[in-house]
Amino acid sequence: EISCTSGAGTATALGNMMAVAARIQERAKRLLEEQNNLQDAKIQLEHSQTLREQETSRNRDCKRRMLEASIARNQIELDLFAVQDKITDQRLKNQQMENKTRCIKEACDITKAQFNSDVETLYAPHEMEMESCRKTLEAKVERAQE
Repeated sequence: EISCTSGAGTATALGNMMAVAARIQERAKRLLEEQNNLQDAKIQLEHSQTLREQETSRNRDCKRRMLEASIARNQIELDLFAVQDKITDQRLKNQQMENKTRCIKEACDITKAQFNSDVETLYAPHEMEMESCRKTLEAKVERAQE
């Protein structure tokens, strides 16, 4: 009886051990699958990180080009404002020069008029007298030649 019980107990213990061994093997198989899945996930992660880094680099390059273009556009606008300011200054100077020129022309006209007036009052009587004398002399010469 002891050997029967002992045999049955051994069979149960052996069955339990085999069940434990089967569970261990199943667990080892699942761990291996999980390890493979983890390895695949790491590969996908590395690939995703590489793609992200490439995209980040492209975005950085695009942003740099955009900022450079913006800076260039702003510089052009500043240059345009400077040119417009110079044009405005030159127009103002031109208007001032035209005003001065007009004033000088008016002064010249006044001076010419005054000069002509002075010449007429000073030389006109003498000129008339000389003209009268010349005509008288011409008349005498013509009479003498006849």
